[in-house]
Amino acid sequence: MSDYKFAVSAWIWYGNPATNGYDFIDKAGEIGYDGIEIPTFDGNIDEKQILDKLSSQKRKIEPVVVGGGSPDMDISSENEKIRENGLNYIKKLVDKASKINSFLVCGPIYSAVGKSLYLTAEQRERVIRRTALEIRKASEYATGQGVDLALEPLCRYDSYLINTTAEMHHFLDLAESENVGILLDTFHMNIEERSMPEAIRLAGDRFRHFQVCENDRGVPGKGSLDWKSIAAATEKSGYKGWVSLESFTPYEQEFSAIMRSWRPLSETQDLFASEGLNYLKKIFV
Repeated sequence: MSDYKFAVSAWIWYGNPATNGYDFIDKAGEIGYDGIEIPTFDGNIDEKQILDKLSSQKRKIEPVVVGGGSPDMDISSENEKIRENGLNYIKKLVDKASKINSFLVCGPIYSAVGKSLYLTAEQRERVIRRTALEIRKASEYATGQGVDLALEPLCRYDSYLINTTAEMHHFLDLAESENVGILLDTFHMNIEERSMPEAIRLAGDRFRHFQVCENDRGVPGKGSLDWKSIAAATEKSGYKGWVSLESFTPYEQEFSAIMRSWRPLSETQDLFASEGLNYLKKIFV
């Protein structure tokens, strides 16, 4: 039996997890997942529908809440009101997580996703320090709700602020918050890290959540990533949390364009999720 738990993102099927009454939860349960990722960029999820759906499953399925900053809700912003909006957004995610019995809020919630801003080293450090203070406030609020935070380094095309595990460590050193860790994502790591196994080892005891997909956002095992070395490094790190399959449906015009999901990467999205789980269970043992 695996020491890991396996989750799947709603985004594999839908841009809006609430589509068809959150029926992606049924799909995840039927395929055999232990958990689900519920992403929300506005914090608006229907906790009653989710709890009802989870309680109706034949197997126990645990939820994880995923978020990301936006131009109007960005704790890295110079604008005080936008920072306040960003902090309130994170608090809303924590509230929702607590209500659906989720103990983890994760994602790039420290800045607006897709924000591009050239900074000198000195300017960058000022932004990092200012943002770390906001994360500290969010951490204190989350602690009161029994929720942890896991922050995700994004590739250069999605974030100007934190791209690597090492940069995230520096940020968390400044935040000084025990309940805040690192979310690693193989897609972004494959772009930014010179060695994915080394980046995983570097995460150390701050490693809180793991999102996985192939180099092309496809099914793991069907591309160029060295999954054996990734799994070996993960085991050596001592990480025992979620291994969560994340990709994006190519079938929704607005959402798929935002995520740049231009073509199907499997015959069906159900097959994508099924083949992904089967492979991950063979590799992460």
